[in-house]
Amino acid sequence: MKKICVFDLDGTLVNSIEDIAGAVNRALKQIGRAPYPVSDYRHMVGNGMELLMQRALKEGTRQELLLLTELYQKEYLSHCCENTKPYSGILKLLNQLKQHGFLLAVLSNKPQVQSEAVVSSLFPAHTFFRIIGQRAEFPRKPAPDSLFALLASAQASKEEAWYIGDSDVDIQLGYNAGVDTIGVSWGFRGKDELKNAGAKQIVDTPLELQKQILE
Repeated sequence: MKKICVFDLDGTLVNSIEDIAGAVNRALKQIGRAPYPVSDYRHMVGNGMELLMQRALKEGTRQELLLLTELYQKEYLSHCCENTKPYSGILKLLNQLKQHGFLLAVLSNKPQVQSEAVVSSLFPAHTFFRIIGQRAEFPRKPAPDSLFALLASAQASKEEAWYIGDSDVDIQLGYNAGVDTIGVSWGFRGKDELKNAGAKQIVDTPLELQKQILE
């Protein structure tokens, strides 16, 4: 019997693409680089901040990369929730799952401090029993280490967990961890990427996700 639902953050719980894009673009301008259209960021995010910075810089020195990263972190933390909101139906979904006794958690490749800032700004206190973002002690998703640590802290087995995400990284994580995974099509990547990654279950709305989890 399932007892915990672990969610990816960006593209799954929240639509954060405008604020991520805005912060990177402002940082790029500060080092004399051209910005990207917001739509380009849908395929630049998802693998952690380091890869996002490398993709945004494309070519440059190590010093430029470090400076861009520093500027981005400042810009993002100052503006992380100007346009970012939970997807329609997400708050109701989370409330329903909690009422049915599920533990809820967040597992993201977004840096820890950024993940906590977004969650604390947009969700009621104590919605999630734990938030794990990108941090030095764990390799990035799709490596399963962070998910295993999260389940251990909940005293839950992998058979008792759902993992929910919007990208191929999330589907790969589910396979690597041996955890039942549900792909959501409303995020940054879309249904085709989820199918190509091998997703066995894909839902189009939070209500469909609720029914899938509670059935």
